[in-house]
Amino acid sequence: MKLRRIVEICLGCICAVVASQQRSSSFASDKPLTVCAVISHLDDYQGEQIAVHGLIFFTKETSSINDLDEPEECNAISVRGKHWPAAIAIYAADTGADVDASSRLAIAKAKKDSTLGLVGTVEGRLEARRHLRIDRNPAGGYIGNGYGMSRRFPARLDYRSVRNVQVLPLSETRYRPSN
Repeated sequence: MKLRRIVEICLGCICAVVASQQRSSSFASDKPLTVCAVISHLDDYQGEQIAVHGLIFFTKETSSINDLDEPEECNAISVRGKHWPAAIAIYAADTGADVDASSRLAIAKAKKDSTLGLVGTVEGRLEARRHLRIDRNPAGGYIGNGYGMSRRFPARLDYRSVRNVQVLPLSETRYRPSN
């Protein structure tokens, strides 16, 4: 009976290690995650190096990466019936960020024209708070204890690289600006 229990424990440990390695491989830049996938599993990705693909905004106030499929809210995180925006605040890592030449050109073009958006992949280390709070201000904007301007983002990504950035008209995306 003890031998059977020992075998069960060993198999459980082996399965846990294999699952962990498979999860780590999903962070590889070959298969970036969506914003909502990250927001849905903040505890799993907390402190991890990940790659996230989405609609990127670089602004003076707060830069972010937004989910392409869930442009306004990600139902994964709900507090008192209110949902966090499907976006992650992004900040260049202290060591700087590697941005390939074609992505630099795309970013420069989109910064000059507010009707253009950027779709690309941001790679870096994710930070998230354990207890999130969100409210809506009278104007309809988000206010919380997250990250970025008005602390409206449920997580932040300290990015080390930005790659595969393409410019496209915002009208071709499902994104609609919110306050």
